[in-house]
Amino acid sequence: MAGESGVVLEAEGLTKIYGHVKAVDDVSFKLREGETLGIVGPNGAGKTTLLNLISGAIYPDKGRIKLVLPDGRVVDVTRMPPHRRVALGLAKSYQIPNIFENLTVIDNLRLAVFASTGRYLNPTRLYYKFGEVDQEVTRVIDAFGLGERAFERARNLSHGERKILDVALAYILRPRVLLLDEPTSGLSVAEKENLLPLLRRLPEEGISVIIVEHDLDVVFELSDRVILMNEGRVILEGPPEKVRESRELRVIYLGKE
Repeated sequence: MAGESGVVLEAEGLTKIYGHVKAVDDVSFKLREGETLGIVGPNGAGKTTLLNLISGAIYPDKGRIKLVLPDGRVVDVTRMPPHRRVALGLAKSYQIPNIFENLTVIDNLRLAVFASTGRYLNPTRLYYKFGEVDQEVTRVIDAFGLGERAFERARNLSHGERKILDVALAYILRPRVLLLDEPTSGLSVAEKENLLPLLRRLPEEGISVIIVEHDLDVVFELSDRVILMNEGRVILEGPPEKVRESRELRVIYLGKE
């Protein structure tokens, strides 16, 4: 790739095998700057496994993952642990919310900022840093519609609110690449209507997105390009309209032409 213009992440021949099952089978793609890439497919297609490979939650049996930094350097992150990928600008929200249950909403977000920047390591300047951090935390809380729940412990939130907080935790890290795993799953109609405009704006903030979502309407609305997976493999890749109207999508989802 060698800093190929416009590319922020590249997957090359990713393969993950569990026993006799290839959960992800020789998957390759490039993600470009400011692009939203949707990944769709039935249960068991390998979508979440693919996101876990990219985030570092698991490592591939074959293949490589490369991240392009803002200065053009290309870093092979294939065997890099998740926290190092986060430091390089790669963040992920989770299908099952990954939050601190006993902390308030505001403290979850504060902790994400301090942990991601290392500013918590300088206690002599903590007073001043809290002012800076809370400005950003307040902005994100308002943007995600969590203002009325800011001082509520995360364990008391509804499922939808917990999902929104999980996305907010990934967003506040200011990633260059954001992986979204089922971000609207379990959300009420009102919660989804509040979250979708923010997801639409992510590319305008310089964030490239990979989204896995069972709600095909959400994927086709948000995505610039869509990958259709089945049984671990890429079946089709192209613009949302092409994938939506494809024979392959109808056969996989409906079992008929």
